[in-house]
Amino acid sequence: MLRFLLPSALFLALPASLAAQAVVAQMGDVELPASEISEIIASMQSGGESLPVQDPEALDKFVRALVVQRFVLEKALAEEHDKDPAVAASLRRTRDAAITESYLRKISNPPADYPSKEEVAVAYTENKAALLVPKAWHLAQIYVAKTTPFSPPSGLAQRLFRSLPQKANS
Repeated sequence: MLRFLLPSALFLALPASLAAQAVVAQMGDVELPASEISEIIASMQSGGESLPVQDPEALDKFVRALVVQRFVLEKALAEEHDKDPAVAASLRRTRDAAITESYLRKISNPPADYPSKEEVAVAYTENKAALLVPKAWHLAQIYVAKTTPFSPPSGLAQRLFRSLPQKANS
């Protein structure tokens, strides 16, 4: 049975000495201390994930999910589920992927001052011709229905027909 010993939003307001010792939630033998929740929230926020810690309902849902996850994890470890060869291989692949992704994220961030204004100006002047947008034309077709018997176009159609060369040159 899941028990909340301390409202999850309240532990954030406790002094640090009390918050570290306070147990926020308990399910079976699994206890979730406030210090651990604070560490998890801090690591998630530093990793770029957003957690609405100011919203008590969202924080409550997060803590509930976390304590259920810990309960299931403890049960799986007690039954040595992690020793299963398929699970061990999956854990290795997941660990390797997480390390690779983290490393690539770390090395792919350029310095804050890159590129400098001078480098941008030089690149622009060197590639000015390639950066210009070429001249474009909009082509359209005008359909004038043939009348029976044939007679040269008159009125509006004739004025449009005569203005085509002028529009094409502009």
